[in-house]
Amino acid sequence: TLGFENMDNYLRDKNRGNISTLIVTGGWVEGMFLATQVNNKARNKDETLIEKIGEQKIVLDNILFLISAYKNEPGFSDLISDFKDLKKSYDKVEIKYEYKEPETKEVDGELMIIDNSTSIVVISDEIVKEIAEKIKVIRTKLIS
Repeated sequence: TLGFENMDNYLRDKNRGNISTLIVTGGWVEGMFLATQVNNKARNKDETLIEKIGEQKIVLDNILFLISAYKNEPGFSDLISDFKDLKKSYDKVEIKYEYKEPETKEVDGELMIIDNSTSIVVISDEIVKEIAEKIKVIRTKLIS
């Protein structure tokens, strides 16, 4: 991540934060494309992978916020529109948080706080397929 931070700082210093944002966005889209394609081709359901796809709802909100800052830059308005459409699908994903009291534990002489809270992702197979299709469309636009 140090290499990314250096690149991001350099681009922002040169007033090219839009390029850094596109790199982050493109990396996320590619990761999502791979995850959804692996899920589509799997013979058996991988609940962990499906949960990770659903958890990306939070990341999507952050990326949408980032790219919206460049709404007046060439090419960003289409990207923003595509991400808003993807968000409509992710709005159907529910993330439930279950709070559990944290605990403290000593590990190698250091005090650690263990978060025992959990999250449960509620996502249907249909929504996973819908997200996969929209990611595929976005990716195709970005690489062509």
